[in-house]
Amino acid sequence: MLYGPAPSWVEIEDITDEKAETGNPIVLYDRQIRLEEGRVTHFTDIAFALSTPQALTAFGNLQANWLPDKGDLTVNSVELIRDGKAIDLLAGGAKFDVIRREAQLESRVLSGLLTATMSVPGAQIGDIVRLSHSITLSDQAMGKEIQLREHIPFQENVIREGEIAISWPKGLAVNIEGFGSRRTVEPVLKDGFYYIWEDVPGDEMEPIPSDAPARFRIMPQLQASTFADWREVSKVMAPHFATEGLIAPGSEIADAVARIAAEHNGAKARAAAALQLVQDEISYLANGMDGGNYLPQSPEETWQSRYGDCKAKSLLLLAMLRELDVDGDIVLVQSTEGDAVSEFVPMPAAFDHMIVRAEIDGESYWLDGTNTGSRLANIEAVPRFHYALPLVAGGADLMAMTERPLQNPINQTRLMLDYSAGVDVPMLFSADVTILGPYAAFWRQIESQPDEDTKKETLSGMLAGYVGENHLTDFSISFDDAAGTARVTATGLAKSAWSEQRERMQFTPPGQVAGDLDFDSDRTKAEWRDLPLALNGPLYQTADVVVKLPKATGFALSGEQQIDETVGGYESKGTSSLDGQFFTMRQSLRSMKTELDAAELTAAKREVRSLRRAMPEIKAPADVRRSWDYRGSDRKQLAAIDDAFAKLVKAADSDDVSILWNRAEYRRSILDFAGAKEDLDTAIERSPEQYLYFARAQDKTNLGDLKGAIVDYRTAEEMERTGASYFAQLPLLAELGRTDEMADLVDDYYDLVEETHQAELFEALALDYEGKHDEAYAILTSIAADRPGDSNVLNAICWHGGTWDRVNAEVMSACDEAVTKSGYSPQNLDSRALAFYRSGEIDKALADYDAALGNGTRVAEIEYMRGVVRLANGDASGQQDVDRALAKSPNIAVIYGAWGL
Repeated sequence: MLYGPAPSWVEIEDITDEKAETGNPIVLYDRQIRLEEGRVTHFTDIAFALSTPQALTAFGNLQANWLPDKGDLTVNSVELIRDGKAIDLLAGGAKFDVIRREAQLESRVLSGLLTATMSVPGAQIGDIVRLSHSITLSDQAMGKEIQLREHIPFQENVIREGEIAISWPKGLAVNIEGFGSRRTVEPVLKDGFYYIWEDVPGDEMEPIPSDAPARFRIMPQLQASTFADWREVSKVMAPHFATEGLIAPGSEIADAVARIAAEHNGAKARAAAALQLVQDEISYLANGMDGGNYLPQSPEETWQSRYGDCKAKSLLLLAMLRELDVDGDIVLVQSTEGDAVSEFVPMPAAFDHMIVRAEIDGESYWLDGTNTGSRLANIEAVPRFHYALPLVAGGADLMAMTERPLQNPINQTRLMLDYSAGVDVPMLFSADVTILGPYAAFWRQIESQPDEDTKKETLSGMLAGYVGENHLTDFSISFDDAAGTARVTATGLAKSAWSEQRERMQFTPPGQVAGDLDFDSDRTKAEWRDLPLALNGPLYQTADVVVKLPKATGFALSGEQQIDETVGGYESKGTSSLDGQFFTMRQSLRSMKTELDAAELTAAKREVRSLRRAMPEIKAPADVRRSWDYRGSDRKQLAAIDDAFAKLVKAADSDDVSILWNRAEYRRSILDFAGAKEDLDTAIERSPEQYLYFARAQDKTNLGDLKGAIVDYRTAEEMERTGASYFAQLPLLAELGRTDEMADLVDDYYDLVEETHQAELFEALALDYEGKHDEAYAILTSIAADRPGDSNVLNAICWHGGTWDRVNAEVMSACDEAVTKSGYSPQNLDSRALAFYRSGEIDKALADYDAALGNGTRVAEIEYMRGVVRLANGDASGQQDVDRALAKSPNIAVIYGAWGL
């Protein structure tokens, strides 16, 4: 690091009073860059306003970074500007300390970057601190050539004012282009130098959807180089990667090559074996020191040290391939902006990665030594780098890395879902997943974790995409190094994924390709309509699913049983069948292209909607056994589920209540309220959480312990008073004759809610329970007058009329309006049905109850009332509704009995 004046060609900017008074943290941003043969000099002049304590902390420590193997850092000046006067800190003896901080060491990257740092002496709030420095850069690998990628800041709220100036001598041939906010660059000749200027902050980028290809999302920047074209880049870089004589006869590398040749036949198999050796035996470490960002270490050094970056690994691999008589070259690639490379200015900085292209039987194989899990079965995969630049002595142009569909699945999932006990009780499942290639390395990392819970949670999370929330009873992770695969297996318990539609249970099996396809991209703006959609890949996955159904007749399979379509660049295939108790399905999804043209997007959306409508679905018969049908000896049919829960509860940590909570939910669903309460008792002992008290109060209510339920509700409210339980407490207090406590709840509720009318609705409900129906109705009609058309208020009037047998024309009108304004919600249909029943309009009441239950809502109270109406209509089957509802919620008889129902 040096101290000295700024280069002679630099024009120093003044900080005017106007700039100094800005509210922006950066009051000056001046970058002047001089391009010369073999050297780039960056001059930076930046000033920070120390206007707040936070700014003093953030900017009171100055830093400058540089690569010492490529040039020098010269500190030109450091000043504090106070009350318009500059204080020269360097003249006062302030110095920078130089440290080496490898910020990416955890990612196994040694950059060689040095940092000059200074804590600004004497800095105060209200000062401006100004630093100017210049950095030279000459890259050993490029000789007389130079390159530049200068990003243009566009944050107006950060930078007050600034400029980027790039200049070069008239005789130097420079290619320069602008990207992002600026597309045209027009150099101006001045005193024998060409100049371009870019104001800072630049024009902010127009927002572009993140799923558009990278070439449409290039950040604002200026690119420049002295390379004439891509062929020259290739030609200049190629000598550094020549392989002649790099593998000495009799060396360890030569012995490894000989073993590969002896054990494998054919160029493709040998290339795969060599790639596996480089991936597995050489660990990754990027060394950017001593010219290492472009210059590779020798294969011998790589072999002996057993580490290397993409350059070292690629050179070692290419040398081995050539010894094995496999044709190939090293190629430069761009890992994140690959499809934009063809638009970039030709230069090595257009790339950030290096791999090997092997040519075998006329096909290109792209071999990445820094990857993992490559084997003969997946060597044909084309990484999504889009373009590659071969480094050859005579030079080469960019090559398109054309998509090649995978021949072997990278993910094979096999699922067995056991619903033999019933369609809406938890299911037992087993899963067997085989992962090929780089994704297998992730599972090796997981398997190496000492914490078994971490492994289990990771696997459970992966399987949640297929079976939803789940608990694993057993699992394993194993590897086949020869095949390059990881295999994970698991058994467990998950919630039922069946749903009710029009009083029929139905199930969409998981693993269907249509569920993984999504072309719902935002192209609403006119300027976005021609943007293609970048597709995920390369991808090839299969799913084999077997569903074991209950022993019952009447299960039906709908949807397409044969699928063979290409939708939006993805090949979708599948078969499905239903044979007795077993449904079987096999589906696959494979990517066929890298992006979807804008003109194809509408058709792809339409096709995937059609594919989803054709997805296989299973419908259960109307009389299929439901969760409430396992009373008495029928409970034995759930023995396997009970055993699984018992195993999970026993294995759970002492502070983990999740499995107890899930078993309580399960037990409640099969009407084992005592068992549910027992689980919640244990859970509350371990962790007294509010939601556990709320749930136990419901179970106590169903067990007839109304006093205990009120105690739990109030304990929960003491934890966090929200009033969430007050509506549930009212009928319990009424049944116990504790009407004075209802008034206390009403008073409290007024303090809890934000809008007064909510408390007024609650007060009206409490008055009804006290028998003060006229007062309650007066409150309700007053609220309705203030809030005309409020469906909740209208429904409260309707419910009041139905429950307390006070239906009149005005109430009936409120019922009709409440139903239509709520979109025919089950709750409002229930209220109107009760009003119809009270009015003697049995058919209309029954129609509303059927509609309320027909959309999958299985509220016991609605089932109870439908049973009552059916019985009133002479339909004896109504007793089944009544019995089922009372089994689900025994307290219904008490509450509805109080209403004369």
